[in-house]
Amino acid sequence: MEKASELSAPSSIEEASATLRARRISAAELTRHFLERIDRLNAKVGALSYVDHEGALQAARSLDAELARGINRGPLHGIPIILKDNIETQGLPTTNGSRIFEGRRSERDATVWKRLREAGAVLLGKASMHEAAWGVDVPPACNPWDLARSPGVSSSGSGAAVAAGFCYAALGTDTGGSIRIPAAACGIVGLKATYGRVSKYGVFTHSWSLDNIGPLARRVGDAAAIIQVLAGFDQQDPATARHPVPDFSESLKRGLKRLRVGIPQEYFFDRMEPDVESLARKAIHDLEALGVELIPASIPHISYGLAAILVFCC
Repeated sequence: MEKASELSAPSSIEEASATLRARRISAAELTRHFLERIDRLNAKVGALSYVDHEGALQAARSLDAELARGINRGPLHGIPIILKDNIETQGLPTTNGSRIFEGRRSERDATVWKRLREAGAVLLGKASMHEAAWGVDVPPACNPWDLARSPGVSSSGSGAAVAAGFCYAALGTDTGGSIRIPAAACGIVGLKATYGRVSKYGVFTHSWSLDNIGPLARRVGDAAAIIQVLAGFDQQDPATARHPVPDFSESLKRGLKRLRVGIPQEYFFDRMEPDVESLARKAIHDLEALGVELIPASIPHISYGLAAILVFCC
């Protein structure tokens, strides 16, 4: 019996995975919990452009049956996630945030979704986004912390969905800040991986040389669990690197004492609101207190960055 309304969902992927393995909760119960939250709140938040109720529950029940037979696909087995609407998913809508593609259904799976599905993730639906990850056709997504404010661009729905508690993690794409900006605006974790670490196959192209796919999540450990599955060479994307994929979750246990962080000397603090600058400087101080080595980073021509990306992308 799936009594999602009585469920207190585990707060992280790691906790949810352990609870699922111990059979104290089912993937179907967890999925129904998030679907009910989406049904209750998405009309206000506008984070999702499509919700796959039937498909998500069917996948979750199948994964429960696997666990009952002793089959465990790993940390993402039974974990509900959401994808940005520019990531192809066979048989489901993928519109790239544009009315031009209204009613379009994918004929292939993006590599990132194929890897997540094979790892046992449950797809709840597609997140709204700015048209073609750049356009001025603004999606309905609102910032869950203040519905009058923006959740950031262009992975707006992905950021809003995670912040609103609609899923454990969502995938976004980042060409000039489109994972990092929603993460900052919504108070969550966003990871733009090194170019070539994650395959772009099956994702609508914005800029061949700048596009990246990565997770937005509520915790750093959740982002690590997602990128662990996404990372690696893909023969369908020749830009992917053949370098070995490290254990990202294990690296989190080493702490920050060997980490070096660059602090921009130009353009970064120039036009900040006073309260934002205060928080940024406090974060820098906190990093230093944790043992991070701070390095002044000078990029004299960074102020021309926006003009440069307009040349590359348009």
